[in-house]
Amino acid sequence: MLTDFQIITQDNNYISLSPLWLRENFSEIIIFKNFDAQSLPYYPQRNLPKNVIDDFSTEILTPRIIHPNQDALNTSSAILSILLKANIRRGSLTTLEPYLHTFLSKINYFVERSEPIQIVLPTIPHKKQSPLTTGHSMDFVDLGEYLLMSQLRNILLSVEKIYNPGAKITLLSDGILLADIFTNNDKSLIHNYMQKLNDLKNQFNLNGLVNIEGLDNLIKDRELFAQVHDDIKRLLYTLYKKDVLITQGLDILKKAMLVFNLPFDHSLEEHFFLMKIPLHKIPYNIRALVEYATVDYVSTLLALKKLDIIKMSYPHAIRASVHDKPTPNFPLNLINKKTSIFPYNGIPVVRRGKYERTQNIQSSTKIIRLYEIYKYPSATEIFIDGQDEPFYYEIDSLNE
Repeated sequence: MLTDFQIITQDNNYISLSPLWLRENFSEIIIFKNFDAQSLPYYPQRNLPKNVIDDFSTEILTPRIIHPNQDALNTSSAILSILLKANIRRGSLTTLEPYLHTFLSKINYFVERSEPIQIVLPTIPHKKQSPLTTGHSMDFVDLGEYLLMSQLRNILLSVEKIYNPGAKITLLSDGILLADIFTNNDKSLIHNYMQKLNDLKNQFNLNGLVNIEGLDNLIKDRELFAQVHDDIKRLLYTLYKKDVLITQGLDILKKAMLVFNLPFDHSLEEHFFLMKIPLHKIPYNIRALVEYATVDYVSTLLALKKLDIIKMSYPHAIRASVHDKPTPNFPLNLINKKTSIFPYNGIPVVRRGKYERTQNIQSSTKIIRLYEIYKYPSATEIFIDGQDEPFYYEIDSLNE
């Protein structure tokens, strides 16, 4: 029988960690969406034609107001109706229905006090370094981050239009907290990335409205966090291969870690070859890295949840998410309703035809993973003059 862990805090309180708690909270952390790495199509990498533009101005991204439902009963309902619009809300409305009262209550808290609505969103760690994802330096900022700031500005302006105190959005970066897993502990480039995002935020006149903070800065008691993290890790290793839910979740995440999340010095072709090998047959050093990263990552997320790290710092805020899951965390589209890949986990691709028709680069862009760009015969790299990495890509149509 598995026993519970009892942790004594500095103020002599007890924190209990049990297999039951772990199992109940595990499914909120892991997305149980399996994929077959064998089925990912390989498109031979090739040199793409290049175009150079003089600059990219934020003026191209015209602010767009999202209007509330006309039948909204009051200010709080009107604000919620804006957030529920398909271009802002990620995923299915049906998934969110059990939690609408929770979101409305949080909005009410601020409206009753005539204070800005607080929204907290964990996101923007750094450019991912898997050969399949971005092909960028860890701290490179491209059109994807511009579109993210444009999307946040549209949300904030839309709320302010009907509620004078407006809203504030805090972006919590877990880049530093997880640096040893995803960046070989290269924290300097993560700091560069966050600084560039702060500069970009100011270009969109979002200073004071959007705050970017390291999630690691919210952890006040580092020793306690480390102890909870390590005990959760012990539980995970104990339950692996014994508990079906834990085993299934960790195995799914291992595949994602190998394919999309961990930094490897492989070429695109070499990485595809590695993906085709069953996990238990890949070289031991890579298999050990994948297992360590998976368990350490899950242990960190569960430790954050067990200690209520975000809630302790933002007790009344709407907790937003980049994932559509059945939890009381509001899922946000970071770019538009057509994009499911995050700007730091892929490359921005502009459809020339749609942009020429609409003159709306926000709706004409989709984030895809780097390996997919090679299936488009018309794919072109677009550089800003003086930069060494593509600012975005262009194709004639996503239906080529």
